[in-house]
Amino acid sequence: RGARSALEFGCIVGVLAFSVLGVSLLLVNPTLLFAGALFAGFCTCLGTMTPALLCSDAVPPNRYAAYVAYMTSFCNVGMALGAPLYSLSMDMAGTYLPIIAGLALISVVCIALTRRALGRA
Repeated sequence: RGARSALEFGCIVGVLAFSVLGVSLLLVNPTLLFAGALFAGFCTCLGTMTPALLCSDAVPPNRYAAYVAYMTSFCNVGMALGAPLYSLSMDMAGTYLPIIAGLALISVVCIALTRRALGRA
């Protein structure tokens, strides 16, 4: 239960962070931009622990290390693709807003799917 709650909290903070960042870009408001960055920082810190949190509840203890390593590699692929996707968004649209809106939408979908899988929908 603790791992799930932590992940749900991280997803909610992520949606909040990207929403605040999107609004700050629309309003050209540096204060909101810094607030969004603060929330994104909290979300990012939790993200580094996600593989370990998920594996603690989902895999047998004797396979824990292998699964954490496997899941961490997927996180690293996401981080490796992030910079090029943000750059592509800026080059094509002149703003980061499409990527921020897309990530916020993905976060909402992930929360909904997680809640559904846990039977809380």
